[in-house]
Order: sequence, then structure tokens, then C-alpha cells
Amino acid sequence: MMSVPSIAAAALLFASMATAFAANDPKVVFSEKCALCHGKDGRAQTEIGKKVGAKDLTAKEAQSLTDTQIQTQVAKGKGRMPGYEGILTSKEIAEMTKFLRTLK
Repeated sequence: MMSVPSIAAAALLFASMATAFAANDPKVVFSEKCALCHGKDGRAQTEIGKKVGAKDLTAKEAQSLTDTQIQTQVAKGKGRMPGYEGILTSKEIAEMTKFLRTLK
């Protein structure tokens, strides 16, 4: 039988693993890192997004960028948008690109 401290340690480990896996989910990453400016729907209609001139990610202009162009902008940043190179892995940036394509 597991002791209370062992159960608590196992629960803590599971919770931290679940958070780590959720952080790799592009929807979660977008919500945590991008939605403040671009909005949950990607249309940049947030107060901050309007102030900083965030781009509407559902617009033809954004959707017509190549995957490489999007990945470069996410990694390096552009204008007032910070870059996420070193914060997100190249795989996470590629997954984010796929997610951004779903915004309509």
C-alpha cells in the first residue's frame, strides 16, 4: 500500500507531466503566448492587439504566407511581436503553424 507522501508525490508528478504535455499543445501555447494580442480567435481585436497593431491571423494576408515565413516570424518575431526561438522548440513552432492554418 502506498503511503500518503508517496501518493502526494505521484499526484504532483502526474500534474507536472500533464502541464508539460499541455504546454506542447499548440492551442494551449497560442492561448498562453499569442491570444493576449491576437485574441483567442486570431482576429487581433483585443485591446492590446489594437494598440500594438497585431495582425489578424485569419486574414488573407496572414494565411497566404508560406509555412517557412510563418515559422520565421514566430521564431524571430516581427515588428512589436517578440520572437519565440529558444522558448518554443522548432517542432512546437511547426505545430503552431499548423494550428494557425486552422484559424478562419
